[in-house]
Amino acid sequence: MESNDANGDMLGEDGVLRIARLLGDLEPEKLIDALLREIAERYPENLSDDDVTVLLVRSSGRPLRFSLSEKLGALARFSRTLIGSLNPRAERPAFPDAKLANIGGAIIPALGRRWRPRS
Repeated sequence: MESNDANGDMLGEDGVLRIARLLGDLEPEKLIDALLREIAERYPENLSDDDVTVLLVRSSGRPLRFSLSEKLGALARFSRTLIGSLNPRAERPAFPDAKLANIGGAIIPALGRRWRPRS
């Protein structure tokens, strides 16, 4: 999303989605390579001036289910991080910025889009 198009303008979410639509129906194994190739062709420095992260997710359509031990483990990890953050000399925990778009967007995705800063 932080890559540039041929004019040097930031692609953003809309630009990446537009490129993905142009690629058409590809096998998932080929999608990432094709997407990166298309982005690189638009502006050669896109993939060399910064880090590159691409994540491809396939939904099964089934609801998530977690065992009691997984839930308790997550609660324990969160609690350790929260308690550790009370120490003023401790490393700062990896919490997102407390902005309405981040907090609201985590609960209701439409809120994150509504309060996203306009450029």
